[in-house]
Amino acid sequence: MRRARACVVVGAAAVATALQFPWAAKAPPRPLGQVDELTYDAPLAVGTWQAGNRLLYDYSVERDADLKAAWARAAERGAKYFDTGDSYGTGELEGRAERLLGAFAATAPSEPWIHSKLATYPWRLRPDDFVRACEASRDRLGRPVTLVGQHWSAETYGLGAVQDPAVYRGLAKCCDAGLAKGVGLSNLGPAGLRKGVDAVNAAGARVATHQTQFSLLCRGPLESGAFDVADEV
Repeated sequence: MRRARACVVVGAAAVATALQFPWAAKAPPRPLGQVDELTYDAPLAVGTWQAGNRLLYDYSVERDADLKAAWARAAERGAKYFDTGDSYGTGELEGRAERLLGAFAATAPSEPWIHSKLATYPWRLRPDDFVRACEASRDRLGRPVTLVGQHWSAETYGLGAVQDPAVYRGLAKCCDAGLAKGVGLSNLGPAGLRKGVDAVNAAGARVATHQTQFSLLCRGPLESGAFDVADEV
């Protein structure tokens, strides 16, 4: 996944209108991980967790126009990878980010890539649970996702050994059903990342990205060896 390493997912939608992206000259297109037909030249993805989040973003429907304007500005400057999730939105607004992103995509000047992460709720225990979740995301977006993702590992709450195999088979099954072109993983350590990539590949699907926290203040993926594993697999 060396080729995907430069595509770091950044939750930048809220400031994209003021951000002057530094790549005025386009770099040669690079494949996104194992999904060769997806190529990118702008090493940025735009996060959408703000849409529907009243707890951390003080969201209201009055902010929808600003969010769409931010995403449009990002798209104009070359960003085409938009990250969302079926759990984005608090309370009764769960799924709001997908609905709003779908409305934006319908009028975007170029076709965006949409990576929707499926929450590993403890009641999603079978591969088909994730297929149904992906179908629901498609319905909220009004279009198929480009990548279907794992939103955290079930190891977070101690069910990894039970649930993670179903997660990986389910994500691969989404690709096999034509619901997505590839798989995204998230928030895994080096051993978990290797295991996840191997499991998705063994189920017949390809891994495009591994989304994780990484910044000057959070250097865990670099220090743990997760980046090295991404280079190897």
